[in-house]
Amino acid sequence: MNHPACSAPIRGARGLTFAGWLQKFAIIYLTALVFFAWGIATMQFQVFPYALIKSAHSDLTAFVKGHAAEETTVLGKFLNDINLKPERQLVDFEPQHDRAYHNVQIDGLRARRALPLVHSVTGKYESGYRFIFGTFDFREHLHGAVLIDDTDTVVHRWILRDDDRERTLAEAQRKTYTPQVLKFPHGIELFSDGSIIFNDGDPGNAIQRMSYCGETMWTTLGSFHHIVKRDNSNASVWALEGEDNIVKIDSETGQQLLTTTARDIEGANPDIEIFGLRRNIITGEWLEDPWHFNDIEPLPPELNSAFPMFDAGDLMISARSTNLVFVFDTDSLAIKWWRVGQFRRQHDPDWQPDGTISVFDNNMRDAVRQWDQDRYSRVTAVHPGTYETTTIYDGRGEGFYTELRGHHQVLPNKNILITSPQEGRVFEVTPAGEIVFEFVNSYGDGENLLVSEAKWVPADFLDFPIGDYSSCD
Repeated sequence: MNHPACSAPIRGARGLTFAGWLQKFAIIYLTALVFFAWGIATMQFQVFPYALIKSAHSDLTAFVKGHAAEETTVLGKFLNDINLKPERQLVDFEPQHDRAYHNVQIDGLRARRALPLVHSVTGKYESGYRFIFGTFDFREHLHGAVLIDDTDTVVHRWILRDDDRERTLAEAQRKTYTPQVLKFPHGIELFSDGSIIFNDGDPGNAIQRMSYCGETMWTTLGSFHHIVKRDNSNASVWALEGEDNIVKIDSETGQQLLTTTARDIEGANPDIEIFGLRRNIITGEWLEDPWHFNDIEPLPPELNSAFPMFDAGDLMISARSTNLVFVFDTDSLAIKWWRVGQFRRQHDPDWQPDGTISVFDNNMRDAVRQWDQDRYSRVTAVHPGTYETTTIYDGRGEGFYTELRGHHQVLPNKNILITSPQEGRVFEVTPAGEIVFEFVNSYGDGENLLVSEAKWVPADFLDFPIGDYSSCD
């Protein structure tokens, strides 16, 4: 007589028969196969959840890679993003030990940062105000601007309180909002009434006008970058937006009056091949960031006689990716002049009264040729008629070098005011090469906060109650 257990099917630890286990394995295998096939289809045909995967991957890649202006670690980015320390905004630079520096007081700074340092040589720097825009780490916002007088005193400040208003507008228009801890100040213009028009950051959310009290006058959403440049009247400013779009904006309302694209200019000049240098002529594919416009300079009427080959209002453009500076007519889009390869990754070409064009030459080398002895920036001047080029400030003696960004301004006494963002400082140098003014945006322990741009303005240019905030309450 058989025992009941002897004729029962073989069961596993949880009571499943062999056939049951096999069936379960088959279901798991087929499910995995379906998800594997779905994964292939997702990437091949960009079906759901391709957008989510791409977004997450893009966000993670962006976080690890960071912005080109950053000099920090992944840990530093994390500390920055939770607002413990502005690591993304910090650069390394040690002030010269043989200069006499003193601290500058600025109201409203966070206690975690050191006070900025100033060195000046009385009687040798140009008299007037120095307007400096950058990361200051105010208690209310990371970014802002200060006005410094001839006594090295900060007599006015602007704090870029942009978050609440921009977030509301961005949400209303379903646009991406970038928080302040991820933005780098980049592009500003100061008006005589003390108001400013500025790009709120790079990458940013908008261009804005703010009164001397810090009140927002208007906000125009868009991916504006690099510069804000006053037109030949106060009625409008020029800006850059998106993929190298040149935009004219009404100063009073923020309305976009005119937009010209790089492709428009290229199409209007079929016989001038300066835009296709970064395009594969076989496949037609463009390299990433083919032009990288970073400055706009309208020719002022008072300088027209020094540049008889141009007309007042013609625009001079710097295209960093192709080491190109060119001038074109805003109506016909005809290119009137260009120069390629005289500079490396340049910024800020300016019209000069002597008929030359001065250029901030970053002199950025590629990774293979980044030898220590070549790590210096300079300011050059080129004559557009003869192409004769001279160096009007050589940074080797000072050890001056900024890979990215940068501005310069030739002052009435022929000194040059230089903004070195990747060193976190502004300095004024004489034609003989002597540093007669220097502002170091010190954070502490050999680290400085980024400075985006500095402008000199004469004392009689400004017409507002400087330093008086009583009417702002």
